[in-house]
Amino acid sequence: MTFFLRDDGNSFFDSGPAWSPDGTKIAFTSDRGGDDEIYVMNADGTGPTNLTNNDAFDFEPDWQTLTNDPPSCAGAAPSVGSLWPPNLQFVSSTIGGVVDPDGDSVTISITGVHQDEPVGITTPDAVIEGSSVLLRAERSGQGTGRVYTVSYLADDGNGGGCSGTVTVVVPLTDKGRSWTKGQSTIRRPDEPPSCLVDALREVKEQAFGSAGGRSVLARKSKIKRQTRRYPRNRKPRVNGNLPFSCHSFSGLWGDESE
Repeated sequence: MTFFLRDDGNSFFDSGPAWSPDGTKIAFTSDRGGDDEIYVMNADGTGPTNLTNNDAFDFEPDWQTLTNDPPSCAGAAPSVGSLWPPNLQFVSSTIGGVVDPDGDSVTISITGVHQDEPVGITTPDAVIEGSSVLLRAERSGQGTGRVYTVSYLADDGNGGGCSGTVTVVVPLTDKGRSWTKGQSTIRRPDEPPSCLVDALREVKEQAFGSAGGRSVLARKSKIKRQTRRYPRNRKPRVNGNLPFSCHSFSGLWGDESE
């Protein structure tokens, strides 16, 4: 340990010298800046340079080679994984989930986009904007949905990096949800309106053991035929004489009211 006295009367300590492998530099600890930090200087004592600057005490420097661990792309995922509704508009998506074990800041660049359908009626279908990509919410109504495969590169700025792909889908349908195209709304539900289900159950219960069973069963058959046609885009026409109150609907399939 070496004690130094400044011209202004304040003192500081330098300690723990460590010679570089080639003998041209000396690393050491000094509190000349207020707390213990690591410095390096030339072998003749000239050119001291502060290497660390933090509130903690830094000491015992050495000249071991520091290794850099690359970032991991194992958890990479798009910020938007599904595009809905398919209204032909662009949707911006970025890639997250890439982590660096050293805590380095990671920069992600989009390098390419591939889709499993032909280019649609509007082009382009994708626009790369550095770390993000614009994807068009479009798919063929005759297929199973569109899948975009987005390629990317992650860089930690210290020579480490990783690359990979993520997928973004435009599903054929989004069950239970509706979308607007022009002025018409299309809805694709999982089940018929609950009031129709209750109505058919009531008809069935009254049909068996009743004197007018044949007439009631005929009405039941009529409702079934209308229910099969209904999923397309029609409202069911309900016979007002049937013994239930499911006679009006506020919207398309799934938005029924009594």
